[in-house]
Amino acid sequence: MINKDIKNNHKSNNHLPPNWKMKKFKDIVNNISQTPARKKSEFWKNGIYHWVSITDMRDSPIIKSTKGKISQIALNNVFNG
Repeated sequence: MINKDIKNNHKSNNHLPPNWKMKKFKDIVNNISQTPARKKSEFWKNGIYHWVSITDMRDSPIIKSTKGKISQIALNNVFNG
């Protein structure tokens, strides 16, 4: 559940660092698609690309980090990187 104050103030830039701008998620991602197979450790080991999932969006409309990162191997194999 989203904190009521965050939900009510998410359109305001008051809670962002001075050099950040509010953007819609769809406007900043390269690909909204399938999740690379979690069973393939080579897709997640030594990940360098942030992988945003629903769990990263639950507490706040601001995503500062992600719980997972995918590797170059995942990018190449799943998304024809």
